[in-house]
Amino acid sequence: MTKTRQFVGGETIIRENDIGETAYVIEQGRVKVTKKRGGRTVHLAELGPGGTIGEMSMIDEKPRSATVVALEDTVLREVHRDDFSEALKRETDAAVHLLQAISKCLILSKKIASLRSRAGCPSAGRAGSADRPATTIVLA
Repeated sequence: MTKTRQFVGGETIIRENDIGETAYVIEQGRVKVTKKRGGRTVHLAELGPGGTIGEMSMIDEKPRSATVVALEDTVLREVHRDDFSEALKRETDAAVHLLQAISKCLILSKKIASLRSRAGCPSAGRAGSADRPATTIVLA
């Protein structure tokens, strides 16, 4: 069972390093995704309707990899881990859709790690949550 959540502009939806059991699909509005890197805040993405956030932590049970803030009044559809597990059993089309999004996220993560490596970034190739993809896949 999904529920609708509303956030006002400037409100934090997801905080980096928090534990997360939910993912969100953006129904209306826009969000900004950022990550702390070497004491700086790095802008990763801006997402709008159809975008998903939080799916990696919902599945792998690791801390959130990025912070997400509403840029304007935003309406999200929230999916809890337990509800997702049940839906996978009943709704295979939705499951395939999410797995495709996660696959895109992992491919993007590998590309970012490759770019870091070529640029001589010392964090390139390190395993763990720092190299886990930010939860910012736009579903097509």
